[in-house]
Amino acid sequence: MPLIPLIGHDAIRARLLDAVGRDRLPAALLFHGEAGTGKERLALWLAQRLLCETPSAQGACGSCQHCRYVEMGAHPDLQWYVPRKSLKKSKPDTLDVMEDMAEGIAERVSGGKRADAETPALWRPAAGSEGYFVSTTRAIVERAALRPAMAQRRVILVPDVELMVVQAGNDAAANAFLKLLEEPDPQTTILLTSSEPSALLPTIRSRCVMIRVPVLTAQATAALLEQPAFAAAVTDAGVPSGLDRRVQLAAGRPGRLLDGRSTDDARHAAGLMLDAARAAAVDRYAVSFTQGVAGARGDFSDRLDALSALLRDEAEAAVRSGRDDAARRLALAIVRVEHAKAEAYNNISPALTTAVLLDDLAPLVA
Repeated sequence: MPLIPLIGHDAIRARLLDAVGRDRLPAALLFHGEAGTGKERLALWLAQRLLCETPSAQGACGSCQHCRYVEMGAHPDLQWYVPRKSLKKSKPDTLDVMEDMAEGIAERVSGGKRADAETPALWRPAAGSEGYFVSTTRAIVERAALRPAMAQRRVILVPDVELMVVQAGNDAAANAFLKLLEEPDPQTTILLTSSEPSALLPTIRSRCVMIRVPVLTAQATAALLEQPAFAAAVTDAGVPSGLDRRVQLAAGRPGRLLDGRSTDDARHAAGLMLDAARAAAVDRYAVSFTQGVAGARGDFSDRLDALSALLRDEAEAAVRSGRDDAARRLALAIVRVEHAKAEAYNNISPALTTAVLLDDLAPLVA
């Protein structure tokens, strides 16, 4: 049962292969970027290359026993974790955690509700009650001490690692994981992904080499949407048909089409926010009050992601036309939006966050 093909991110893959070939790959990598851009799949691609028995210059061979086990999510030296609900048992041990995690990995590899033999693994957003709780991170640290079972090394993959902080309600889970980052084993490579790296403890970020995963090009997005299994999953999510329409809705983040939220709606809302930042103060406050209540992480985060994308488009246009001062101001505006995303992640009122953000953006986007 194959993993979904990795499409795009050629420059990042080339740099990673070069680092592996020169034995210069860092012990801990943090792939970060907007949700739905393929961070977890990129990390799995690297994990497969590291565990492959007969790799080539292009990456893993895809046919050796190690590669096949990675494809099935069953390689004993790929310690792959996913966000899960808190176990009901009062004091779950490592065995309890791993039994639950095996179920979560099986759901990923089977493609979730489309659990047929032709459906590849698909990314899905974590539910509001899912995360990495203290019992899980302790299991990660405990299992990391084991010797590799098949390969010459082990790979630990933890996607959406920011959920160690938010879902547990305190820093205990992240601090437990920090111990592993502080004392890396030479046989271990740790791969983390995050759509909200600002929500991580600074001590975690400082111990990883951060790799920004950009949005996919329209060409790469179209190629992924033409994959039959991915197209079927997008249809199941209720996304309108038509390749061109889907490419537009994806906005370089095709994975977001699978979670049922409309990127088109987010871009429209972001456009209204940008217009308000360029208008009078009364208009900025009027738009702010439409942003919802505290804790509305989903839709509000989508709007901020879309606002960043709009500002990036304007900044790139400014660079192409030689308007360097405007490009610098727009770059500062993007940084301010990223700060607002971090505040929203900590459950600060979206309305209040937007009011402050639009006031800050006003002189930068005028």
